[in-house]
Parts: sequence; C-alpha cells; structure tokens
Amino acid sequence: GGGADSSLPTGYPAKRLEGVWATAPYLHNGSVPTLHHLLLPARQRPVSFPVGQIDFDPVHVGYELDPSRITPGPHHPPFQLDTTIPGNFNTGHEGEEFGTALVDEDRVALIEYLKVHRNPT
Repeated sequence: GGGADSSLPTGYPAKRLEGVWATAPYLHNGSVPTLHHLLLPARQRPVSFPVGQIDFDPVHVGYELDPSRITPGPHHPPFQLDTTIPGNFNTGHEGEEFGTALVDEDRVALIEYLKVHRNPT
C-alpha cells in the first residue's frame, strides 16, 4: 500500500467541447474573440476587440465585433482589449494540430459542428 492511486489522470485533463460556442473569448488569456479567429493563424486574428459586452456573433461564434451591432452597456461601454500589450498576446496555438491550417470550407464546417457537439455520456 501507500503507492500513488493509478486511477488518477496523468497530465492535463482537456476541457470538454460541449458548449464551447458559449465560452468566448478564447485562449488562456481571453485574447481571441471568436472560434473563427481561433482557427486562423495569429497574424489574421484581431489586434483589439471589445470585451464586457453581451452581444454574440452566431456566424463566427463568439463576441460581436461590429460596433454597430454591439448594445451599449447601462453603466459603461465595452473595454477594448489590446493584444499588443504583454500578457494579452493572441499568438500561439497554431498549426495543423490546432486547426489554423484549415481551408475556409473546412473551418466553417468545424465551427458548425462545434455549435451542436454533444459529449458522449
């Protein structure tokens, strides 16, 4: 006795994908506003975007980026997240294993799948 419990997971447990469409912004620091932008190379991701809003972009799946479609808050306007500030960088998580090499048609198909994905019970 006294050994480590072999039933415990080893490594980092991955977050479930069910409902990922509702968890914007993305990356560990919240520096990517939509799933669409997460699946693009970092150089194509927005440099800044409004946070602290309730408006949802159902096509790109995440925060609304069009200022004309953002509902002003009752107490203050949304805050502009600047990804050029250290700690806010939106780089990384690129390559085939992260989906950033997908062609547009496959990117759209993956996003549509993630909108309805259910984890097995």
